[in-house]
Amino acid sequence: MKATKLITVLKISGFLIAVVSMISLASDQDNEKNLSHDALASQYKDWAQELLTKAEQEKAEIMRKLSASFFGKTGMSHKKRSQNKISKYVKAASDYSQKAAYHQKMTRSQ
Repeated sequence: MKATKLITVLKISGFLIAVVSMISLASDQDNEKNLSHDALASQYKDWAQELLTKAEQEKAEIMRKLSASFFGKTGMSHKKRSQNKISKYVKAASDYSQKAAYHQKMTRSQ
């Protein structure tokens, strides 16, 4: 008897958790649709700037490591990982800049 009650309670709580998560997801999507193009453009610009700052920090880290004679297999793999991070940051910043330009264009056309 207690086991069936426990199972029933677990099923109901699982169902409620699923419903609440779907409602919050729908709410987030509605809020995203309501943002103005100007606000989105500003947000994308900020993100692009943050990523470019991170890329510059990684470049400075590589230069610091190179000046400290950080060579060998470990040093080379660290350098390669840092270069990959930099290229990902720059590509993402470029994508965000393009999205910002699009939303600025949409703001001007409204």
